Formats: sequence, structure tokens, C-alpha cells
Amino acid sequence: MLVGGVAHIGDVEETISWLKEIRNTNLVQIVDAEYVAGREHIELALSCARRAFRDGDNISHDPSIEFLLCMAATRQIKDARKIGLKRGKCRVVIVVDSINQEANQETSQRLIQIIQQRLKLNRDDSLIRCSEWKW
Repeated sequence: MLVGGVAHIGDVEETISWLKEIRNTNLVQIVDAEYVAGREHIELALSCARRAFRDGDNISHDPSIEFLLCMAATRQIKDARKIGLKRGKCRVVIVVDSINQEANQETSQRLIQIIQQRLKLNRDDSLIRCSEWKW
């Protein structure tokens, strides 16, 4: 499940820790919308992360980090984090997926709602699309 919007991020590390607490076994990642080249880009990164876990080629034990590595097209976690969460008011895409199990739409929707409330997200799904401002 994907949601775009403008979020208000206080402490980045605190927000990441909170996301880890609420996600259970789901993949939950927040990406800087500037680095998202459309829905297909996200779907390809999800497929890449699933394949890495299935084949035992994953770099990270955390599906959310593996997804971020695939989104950034790198094998270096420190480089992949550059496209992740940033402090302040920022345009983001929230990705929630059941990477290691059958998708549960209800759980994904609930997680998205909780995240939207916490980040005071002003929803704008057009941020998912590839746009000129991203070039």
C-alpha cells in the first residue's frame, strides 16, 4: 500500500524506532518523494526485496532496509539512507507491505492511518508519480 504526502518529522531516529515498534513483521518504509520514480519503481523495489529474502541474497535482516536498498539501487545501507526519512516538513511516500506473508489489506490500511496521524500527513498521492520537479 502506498500513500504520498507532506509530513512533519521531528526526530528522525525516534520516528524510525517508532516505525519498528508498530510494524510487526510488515515492511514499513518512508521514502523522500524526490527519489520515487513512480509506482513501478516502488513495485520493482518490493519485488527485488522479496526475491532477495526468498533466495537468501538479502543484505539486511530487516525487510524495510532491504526495500530501501532496492529503491536506491545500492548495496550500501549508508547510501540508501540518503533517500529515506529527513527532519522537518518533507514530501514523502509511505510504503507498507507484507513482504514475508500473504498481504493483509486491513493491517496495511491500519498502519497507514496510524502513520498518517503521527506524522500529521497532508495526503497527496501525486507525489508517488514521476514529475519534472524530481529531475
